[in-house]
Amino acid sequence: MPTLTQQDLVEALFADGISSRDEVNERSGRGVGLAAARQATLALHGSIEVESEHGSGAILRMSFPLDSVWLAQQPAHRPSFPLGSPAK
Repeated sequence: MPTLTQQDLVEALFADGISSRDEVNERSGRGVGLAAARQATLALHGSIEVESEHGSGAILRMSFPLDSVWLAQQPAHRPSFPLGSPAK
């Protein structure tokens, strides 16, 4: 995926089908994780900020308005993410 700017690179992180894993396992490698996290965040009227430094990794900061916090507590609107031990 070609990127010309830092923002292009950030957008690529959230694209469907993009994975940082070389192999697929039961928890990762299919390229849906960050795309799904972004979709759930936007559905709750939140935003995602990416802070990164070359060679040091990245921090993803998700922010939500207070009314979204209440909405997320309602069972029909609760986004779900798989839990488990981190992939090795």
